[in-house]
Amino acid sequence: MHTPQGFLKAFPERRPRAAAVGCALAHRNALEVVRGDERRRLKRTLRWPVRRRRAAPGFTLIELLVVIAIISLLAALLMPALDGALQRARLTACNSNQHQIGIAVHLYAGEHADVIPAVTPAASNRLWDGATSTPDSLGLLYAEDYLTDVALFICPTDEMNDADEEREKMDQPPGAAADAYGTYLYRQRGVAAAGAKWLLGDLGANPGGAAIRALSFDVNVPAFGMIVHRGESLNVLLADGSARELPNENDEFSLTTPNPFDDVGRVFMLCDEVER
Repeated sequence: MHTPQGFLKAFPERRPRAAAVGCALAHRNALEVVRGDERRRLKRTLRWPVRRRRAAPGFTLIELLVVIAIISLLAALLMPALDGALQRARLTACNSNQHQIGIAVHLYAGEHADVIPAVTPAASNRLWDGATSTPDSLGLLYAEDYLTDVALFICPTDEMNDADEEREKMDQPPGAAADAYGTYLYRQRGVAAAGAKWLLGDLGANPGGAAIRALSFDVNVPAFGMIVHRGESLNVLLADGSARELPNENDEFSLTTPNPFDDVGRVFMLCDEVER
């Protein structure tokens, strides 16, 4: 068997070829190194420059003042319109309250031989007698479950009576709470002084001789600080179950006498004249 040296001696032509192969490998490795360097340099050359984002310029003091002035002007222009829309919405909600009361009155009369709910002959906005824990006027509809939401007895613009507080009074035992009140002055013609019943279909005539048509209305008593709808209007519940909005020009429908209860009859007579 030949040794490597013997192999080379035996085949002398292979020695130059081996040297050539070694040179080729060395050359290829050198090229790889060069190419790697070139690729790295090329990547550094083609790398996108990093752009520093400039901070957005802020508002100057004058610009801020101008913006504030414009917003204030727009608010001043829009506030009256928004306030008017809010008052209109409250007036509509109040009208809806009285309409629902009218429906409940008709349901009550339908189950009580056409007699409307009443406790005493006197008109009243008292819902509950705290001393006896018994209903009064429209409170009878609550006591007999024709209406279960006390808020229906209170106008959204009424700042003197709160639905939650009045409900608590109506749910207390006798003598444990004060009287409960609502906004709407109810005519309560269901009981006459002599004990005769007044029928929904025949409520009789008012002192002026006109047919009784109005059952309740928003109470405005300036002397007591009780003012609803800014004293500018009111809603009236009619015997047919409908509710009408009326303008209250010059406090025409307000109770303005020293004793407000002396003025109730006059206001009811005006409400009876509401056009059908």
